[in-house]
Amino acid sequence: MENYLQLLEILAFFSGYPIIYLFVNYLNQFKGMQRFTHLALPVLTYVYGLIGLLFLGLQLKNLSISLNLASFQHPYLVIWGILSTLFLFPKFSKLRYFSFLHSLVFFVVLISKIFSQHNNQEERSQIVGNYMNIYSISLAVNLVLLILLMTVSFLRRKIKGWSA
Repeated sequence: MENYLQLLEILAFFSGYPIIYLFVNYLNQFKGMQRFTHLALPVLTYVYGLIGLLFLGLQLKNLSISLNLASFQHPYLVIWGILSTLFLFPKFSKLRYFSFLHSLVFFVVLISKIFSQHNNQEERSQIVGNYMNIYSISLAVNLVLLILLMTVSFLRRKIKGWSA
């Protein structure tokens, strides 16, 4: 059960980013939306890095509670998730496409779990429902962070404009 819960935590943080990334890049094609995407595109990698930072905080909290490194049931996914904090650094934040590729690992895990075989239909529908709820939460968290960082970016530009 703890194995399943840790997987849900990982997916709740990271699985929504690829759709947000693709949505913003899709909107960038339209001239009327370029004002929005002009604010959104530069902060996309920072959104992903902040998601990783929040995930790292949760893992440190869990680690301090259990005080046992063996408590990680999915060590490769945990390490992969923590590596997303690298996108907070300027050198990596310019690599938007790599943040998308990095996040696809979690999206593929989510899709593979949704389509995995289960014995009966009721169990399958409950599990798919759980994963879809987690995915919705992930989308909401990523979207809220995107809006927050876009607002901060907009306010910084306005303040610089006022002081000039």
